[in-house]
Amino acid sequence: MPKMFGGNFLITALVTFGIIMVTVKLGMFDSVLRRYGTRRSAKTKAWALFLTIISVSIIMGLGLLVEFVLALPE
Repeated sequence: MPKMFGGNFLITALVTFGIIMVTVKLGMFDSVLRRYGTRRSAKTKAWALFLTIISVSIIMGLGLLVEFVLALPE
C-alpha cells in the first residue's frame, strides 16, 4: 500500500508550482493586475484569494492525480 503524499506528489507539486510561476511571470494575469492594481479594496483581495485558491487547487489536484495513477496495479 503506497503512502499518501509520497515522493511523486512532491515532485508533481513542485513542477506544477514552477509552471504556474512561469505563466504568471509571462503575464497571464496582467489584465487583472492592470485593472485592479495594488488598490486596497475588497475586490482586489477577493481576486487575490480566488487566484490563490485556483492555483493551490491545481497543484494539489495534479499531485494527487499523479499519486493515484502511479499507485494503480499493473
